[in-house]
Amino acid sequence: MRFTGSVLAVGSLLLLLSTAAPAHAQYMYLDANGDGIHDETDQLRTDGPTTLDIWINTATNRDGSQAACNVDGATPLTVNSWEIVLHAVGGTFEWGPLENVLPISTLRVTFADPSDTTDPYFYHNGWGGYSIVEPGLHHLARLKVKIASGDPAVVIEPYNPLEPADLTSFGTMCYALDLDNTYKLGYDWFDADGIGKLAANPGGPYRALPGDQVRFDGRQTVNPDGGLLDFAWDFGDGATGTGPTPVHAYAAEGEYLVSLTVIGGYGRDTGYTVVSVLPRTAPIAHAGGPYFGRVASSVFFDGRGSTDPNGDPLTYYWNFGDTGASTGGYTYHTYYVDGVYTVTLSVSDGALTGNDVTTARIDPRPQHPPVAVAGGPYTGNAGSTIRFDGSGSSDPDGDMLRYHWIFGDGAESQLLFPQHAYKLVGEYEVILEISDGSLTASDVTAATVGPAVGSAPIASAGGPYNGTARRPLRLDGSGSTDPDGSRLGFSWYYGDGEKGTGKIVDHAYAHPGTYTATLTVWDGASESSDRAQVTIAAAAQARVFTRNEGGIALGSSEPHEVLLIEPVNGSFASTDVDVVSITLSCAGSGGGIRAVVPATIGGDADRNGIEEVAAAFRREDLQRLLGHVAKPTSVRLVVDGLLWGTGGYAATFECAVVPASGRFAPVVRPNPFNPQATVTFATSKDGRVSAHLFNMGGRLVRTVMRDAPMDAGSHVVSLDARGDHGESLPSGIYFLRILGPDGPVTTRVAVAK
Repeated sequence: MRFTGSVLAVGSLLLLLSTAAPAHAQYMYLDANGDGIHDETDQLRTDGPTTLDIWINTATNRDGSQAACNVDGATPLTVNSWEIVLHAVGGTFEWGPLENVLPISTLRVTFADPSDTTDPYFYHNGWGGYSIVEPGLHHLARLKVKIASGDPAVVIEPYNPLEPADLTSFGTMCYALDLDNTYKLGYDWFDADGIGKLAANPGGPYRALPGDQVRFDGRQTVNPDGGLLDFAWDFGDGATGTGPTPVHAYAAEGEYLVSLTVIGGYGRDTGYTVVSVLPRTAPIAHAGGPYFGRVASSVFFDGRGSTDPNGDPLTYYWNFGDTGASTGGYTYHTYYVDGVYTVTLSVSDGALTGNDVTTARIDPRPQHPPVAVAGGPYTGNAGSTIRFDGSGSSDPDGDMLRYHWIFGDGAESQLLFPQHAYKLVGEYEVILEISDGSLTASDVTAATVGPAVGSAPIASAGGPYNGTARRPLRLDGSGSTDPDGSRLGFSWYYGDGEKGTGKIVDHAYAHPGTYTATLTVWDGASESSDRAQVTIAAAAQARVFTRNEGGIALGSSEPHEVLLIEPVNGSFASTDVDVVSITLSCAGSGGGIRAVVPATIGGDADRNGIEEVAAAFRREDLQRLLGHVAKPTSVRLVVDGLLWGTGGYAATFECAVVPASGRFAPVVRPNPFNPQATVTFATSKDGRVSAHLFNMGGRLVRTVMRDAPMDAGSHVVSLDARGDHGESLPSGIYFLRILGPDGPVTTRVAVAK
């Protein structure tokens, strides 16, 4: 098979078009020895600069046939401007200067940026004018080039892939195919000869199974002269092939040495590659376990110990034995009935499947009695309401509680915050009984009732309110009044188990739903309550991805990591994003970090037609947030923020996190601390670890651990605010130094008062 090639650096377009070059192609070439023609004597100098003469023939084609306009054969292929893109393959060049020779203008009008002529791999330049040169063989320019590295060839490319608007072309009276009077290499004409060595590139190395076809690709072959090439393949098993992309199937397993020989007008070259034909072996599933858990609590399953003998990527499918299923190398699952479950992991390499079975033992959830707290003692006046508060009650198992108040005057209530007015002055025993559905508890308090006084205050909780999950919602009780003009106190119960104080409060509901917020106001003698409905909507759905496809590298020298945020299914407009409120956190954690202000709106990095918001996070903030990651792994992250006037948005996404290479980043929580904090750090290999605490003067005040043997991975140790002799450490700044198999690392901690 005959094949016309140049170089695949700008894609297979040039190779493809060259196989079917039309008869009206033109011919551009480089001359390195000043004789005005292009042949095998044109070589690049290795001991200094080479002067390249750039020529184009618009009258005849490479084969000597007459050239013609590809739109209207009667229109001459004149020249009034020219541009060229050159590519260094196999090394680099120092380019320039360029001297225009074509007599079209004494003033340069072609726009070549400095980067067009200083990049060591791609060069773009040209000249334009008002004069028109008739068809013929034209000397366009002289360009000096000097080899900077390697043994490069110089190839004439249709365009610069880094700047696609930079083209090899010439302006002409012919309309050309784009009707813009510009003849473009690779589109309007196809023949262009550079200078350098023919270099065969068979691609690879390749991998296959017996009987499967291997598609070989020799299109990366460098052919600076741009002429026809013959491709001859030896597949290493006695079979041969031709053409740039042959296919071949191997019958037996083994390693095969494959050769590609290319033959062009000025020489030949041979390149080699290897094909590994692997045995048809199923992947090996490893389900881990056995696993243990409790009813209604998530269990972590890890199948990442599964392997494939052929090194193929794996897909994972989990069957949890209770009709539940999941995918992924690791996953979580919650059982709601106790028992022993058979868990099956199936892994596939795309052709074969391996299975492994393990068990999950789920124990019943332990039942603990609730704890009743009646509050008080309470005081009030006859005829005025007293507000009772049972919100201090709790259930260790998290069960829903039912409340029963006995006020001591024959009245009862089943509310969490009941209000009751005693008619008579006196001391009353108040009993609160609570139940979690199976166990009960009670608490006793007292209510002291004095003589009647002025009118009770009037509570106004405002509302109804509408908000978004995880974003602060303002509740306003400023409409409350007291007929006597007394100063009021304000207490809120938000309806989600949380409470607060103040006339105007901000509260973030964790989950969407409908809640009843209760405001109680009191004037020192009596009180009243009011309720307001709160409707919390789910946050608008967003999609988040990293600009860097490799995920987040905590050890990168770049000061920031950029996350791109876009709405899902038009859930919001990117211009509605409050760029000051963008927060990144780990899923399930309570803390987060803020993006650098301001974030930028606009752009479409993934080219899906959706405008994005680019949020940058400081590298040191990411190291603090993700310092617990001990080895490259996928971490579930959450990005959320506010939308102007329309609530908020949130996105949960899996992101690859690569820890700082060869180091461990300790994380102290809380910091400042007193009396105790936890220190989380990681080691990349097994070894002994010591940790010491020093004061600001450099004096050792506590030895946390000394030469403790630790395996590679993540570790957690406790840090007390006490010295080596048991004395309490004064508040202030200290330095924690950890010495392990990766070397020393120091972090600053603070002891609070």
